[in-house]
Amino acid sequence: MEITVGAAQEFFIEGSPFRAGELSAMQLEGSLETIMPGLWARTPFVDGTESRARAVSAVVSRIDAFAVSGATAAWVYGVGGTPRCIEAVVKRFLRSPRNLPGPPLRIVGYDVRPADVMTIGGAPLTTPLRTAFDAAVRFPDDEESIRVVRRLLESSSAGVDVEVLRARIMEVKRRPGKLRALARVAEAARGARQLTLVRDCAV
Repeated sequence: MEITVGAAQEFFIEGSPFRAGELSAMQLEGSLETIMPGLWARTPFVDGTESRARAVSAVVSRIDAFAVSGATAAWVYGVGGTPRCIEAVVKRFLRSPRNLPGPPLRIVGYDVRPADVMTIGGAPLTTPLRTAFDAAVRFPDDEESIRVVRRLLESSSAGVDVEVLRARIMEVKRRPGKLRALARVAEAARGARQLTLVRDCAV
C-alpha cells in the first residue's frame, strides 16, 4: 500500500497518525526528513530559526505551553545542538506527558515571566536573554553552557549584552550555582565578538 502525505502538512509527528515505520519509509522515498527523533518535515526542509520554531510549535501546540526553553530554545535560535527532548514551561502544573506521540517532552517548573517570552513561527520561546540566562544557570555541562552563551553574545541579532546578563544572574536570590553561572558568562565573554555570521539567530 502506498503512503502519501497531505499537500499542506509541513511536519509529521510519530504516531499522529503515521507510525515510525511509515514515516521512515516516506523518508527513504525522499518525501520526508528527520528533524529530531519523533519529528519529521517535508523535504526539502530549509533549516533556520523560523522553520525550527514551526517544527517545535507543531509539538508544543498539543500542550498548554507557556514557553519553549533551555536547550530547545537554544537550538531554535541556532546556537545549540539538536535537543534530545523538547523542553517547555507550561501555564499550569503538568507532569511530563506519558505516551504522547512524537519527540519526548520535558516539562520544567522555572519561573518564566511574560517579558521573557517571544513568539517566532507560532512557538512561544524564551527570549535570547532568558535563553542565555538558562544556559548559564541551569545547563548541566559547562562546555555546552559556555558555547551557547558565547554564541548568543556574538550574535548581533540576538542583542544579548553581557552586563545585562550578569545583572540578571545577580538578581537571583539564594540560588546555589550563582558563582558558577557568573564564571561561565565570564568565560563565554572572553574573546567573544559581535558577529553577523551567527545568521540563524534571526530575532
